[in-house]
Amino acid sequence: MTTWPPTTSRLRFYDFRISRQAFADVRARWRTAARNVGDILSICSRGLIAAHHYQRLKSKSDADLAADGLQRGDVPRSAFEKLTEKS
Repeated sequence: MTTWPPTTSRLRFYDFRISRQAFADVRARWRTAARNVGDILSICSRGLIAAHHYQRLKSKSDADLAADGLQRGDVPRSAFEKLTEKS
């Protein structure tokens, strides 16, 4: 015959209770993880914008680049500046 623990056992309440500090720690970890994901998405977005800018400038002729005030050698620097600018 199986004996079940009594329902008035104190262990039932204390084993599964999460302390406020533990809950705050878990919540802080989730916030940090969400912030890190946001930073990663922001970095990827800036990278895509810079790559698009580079491809657009790379396909232009020398005359079109000169009209924009750039030389062919300035195209990578311009894309890097686009990558590092604050948005």
